[in-house]
Amino acid sequence: MKQYIIPSILSFFVTLLCGLILWKIRKGKLSLQYDLIESGIFPREVGEGKYFVIKLKNTGDKAIENISLEINFNTGEIETVRFFDSRLLTSVIQDSSKISAILPLLNPKEDLSITITAKGTPSISTPNIIARAVGVTAIPAKEREFSLRSFILFIALIVSIMAIITTYIVINERLNKLPLNIIDTKNSLIEKLKEDTLKLKEQKIEYEKGKPEREDYIFSVLNKTGLGHVYPQLVSPGSEITYRNTGFFLMHLYLISNEINKEKIIKSMESLLEIKEIAPGSRGILLYLLAKMEQFQGNHVKTLEYLRKCEKEAPLMYKHLMSQDPFYDLQNLKKWLLKNWKY
Repeated sequence: MKQYIIPSILSFFVTLLCGLILWKIRKGKLSLQYDLIESGIFPREVGEGKYFVIKLKNTGDKAIENISLEINFNTGEIETVRFFDSRLLTSVIQDSSKISAILPLLNPKEDLSITITAKGTPSISTPNIIARAVGVTAIPAKEREFSLRSFILFIALIVSIMAIITTYIVINERLNKLPLNIIDTKNSLIEKLKEDTLKLKEQKIEYEKGKPEREDYIFSVLNKTGLGHVYPQLVSPGSEITYRNTGFFLMHLYLISNEINKEKIIKSMESLLEIKEIAPGSRGILLYLLAKMEQFQGNHVKTLEYLRKCEKEAPLMYKHLMSQDPFYDLQNLKKWLLKNWKY
């Protein structure tokens, strides 16, 4: 009994200790982070353009008062600035290369999002972001997230390995007493434990190497097909950028665009479908929307091709979408969008 009771108790105390350490680290601590998304360069009538999405967030568990925020560009000129919640700001001052403001109060988990469009020739620099208050200075979100998440992953890996070892000892102890005709079952369980351990290690390695996430893939697709400038319209407070939402957004954008942009949008949809991580349901929706675009273009062969792929790869989603198909009138939708949706 001692052979597997001791590791079990040890695993429990390690987990408890890790939880206490993390709680102690974060308890009552001021924490301010910012995230920056930068588009590729897109052409303008005069010169070049770029947009930047900045999110400043209170990631601690205490309110932060009187935050001084400063954003400045070494090269390039600020054209437009949009604050998603201007009520958080006072004393906003803006010129061609600098924005400064005061945030009187930022509660825990509260954030401020800013979208900036800049223009310039020959280059537009990445902005310098400084946000400070008494006892805290903002740091890039990825640095903080990497530190905490890596620590948590590392501890979780240790605890998981200890639990796996304990389970292995228990199984080995008990299965050794069973008849020989179930040895194969024992071996398959051991193999499964080895596979699970390997997967945990691979996930940790992928994270530490900075594996791209869904938003990175979507931004890359839009940028490569010349639609990087529409990415800010996908970014809004409290919403998640998903493959499905991106597909619906591109479909609506397609209906109000000129022929040149229509081709770019179709290429974007095709490129999205090359991403292996997309779930079957989302792939079905993207294939259906791409088929509707080709139908609107008059390409009936491609329309049929994408509908067949949708039916094959996501039969349940295909059945649902086709039951709604008669109500998805692109001509009427186009008229409504041209009247009501500004782009």
